[in-house]
Amino acid sequence: MERPQKMAKVNNMAPAAVQITAKQLLREAKERDLEIQAQQQQQQQVTAQKKQAAAQAQQQQREQQQQQQLVKSQAQAQQQQALANATQQILLVAPNTFITSHQQQM
Repeated sequence: MERPQKMAKVNNMAPAAVQITAKQLLREAKERDLEIQAQQQQQQQVTAQKKQAAAQAQQQQREQQQQQQLVKSQAQAQQQQALANATQQILLVAPNTFITSHQQQM
């Protein structure tokens, strides 16, 4: 058989200077829970805003790259057109000169 443990003797039987009810304890606990939930929601909103800002920055970067590629492609097309125009001018101005000088070398 086990011996029952002795209860500790309470020396101070005077009431506490500040009394608190169970209702007040529950109210304070609920307030703390609400504060924690509000902080978590705020953190989630900040995280979502950061993610959205990062996605927008990536989109802008992609658009800039596409714009740069378009400008580069247009510049290349202009160069090709200028080369084609120059070649056409050469062939129109002196078609016989090339043939004549080539025949003389033979």
